[in-house]
Amino acid sequence: MCIRDRNNPALNSSNYDAIYVEYYDEEVAYYMYGNTSARLPDFIIRNNVINSEASWGSGIDMYTGYNPYYVNDNSYIYFGGWLIDNNTINAADGIYLDYYEFCYDNEDNSTTEIGDIVIINNRINADDTGIYVYYDDIGYEMYDNASLIVGNVIIHNNTVNCTYGIEVDYYVYADEYSNVEMGYLNITDNKVRNCTDDGIYIYYDLEASDYSTISIKRALIDGNIIYNCTSDGIYIYEYIYHDSNAIVNLENPIIRRNDISYCDTGIYLDNVPNCTIMANHIYNNSEGTVSYTHLTLPTN
Repeated sequence: MCIRDRNNPALNSSNYDAIYVEYYDEEVAYYMYGNTSARLPDFIIRNNVINSEASWGSGIDMYTGYNPYYVNDNSYIYFGGWLIDNNTINAADGIYLDYYEFCYDNEDNSTTEIGDIVIINNRINADDTGIYVYYDDIGYEMYDNASLIVGNVIIHNNTVNCTYGIEVDYYVYADEYSNVEMGYLNITDNKVRNCTDDGIYIYYDLEASDYSTISIKRALIDGNIIYNCTSDGIYIYEYIYHDSNAIVNLENPIIRRNDISYCDTGIYLDNVPNCTIMANHIYNNSEGTVSYTHLTLPTN
């Protein structure tokens, strides 16, 4: 699906989100079984001016809850990807993509795939969050040998002025023999300015039970300019829990070649045991260059 209007590119909303995509709870790919398959659309949103005047409205908002729901046997679902390119967005939240309890009650040998999320070349002025990708309890209640495959997230060359700049949250679960595989996160060459909270915020909460596996590729934060953010320039948090026979593999993040100035702390790593930090220019921050807190968390 493509949203692109060369002749009249302004998309305005006074009371709601300017562009809103909702997959109703428990109604997408409900009770698939056998060797069935389904393919949902990719979204391409390009070359628009997008305005929402609502105090809570988003420029681009997607929500899905409890979907796909109760998928069994050898069924396969492609849930689509996103290309959001070269838009000007003025809203409370610029871009907000929320995957809530994704793959709920999927079982057997079913496979679900989310395509890549590519957010590039946008200019965003937001009262709250500029760019937010929220994997919210994905893999929850996924059993047997079911698999969830999630594509890369690429956030590149955007200009963001807002409360929170760029935020990506991973709340990921796996049970029994299920498997979750997630791609790379690349946050590169963005300009994040004048945030009253964190410039770039990444949060991992990963929990694997029984004999399940969670695997997430590395995060790369490279070449960004982060200026005048009240809290941290870059913040990363990790929490990992797994049973003795389960596996969680989170590749180490890389933070390099960023220019961070006039923030509270340049880089704050919270419970991140291993991270590559190199060739950053960090100066004129209130609390210091790099703050590091590491805790030992339990593993059964």
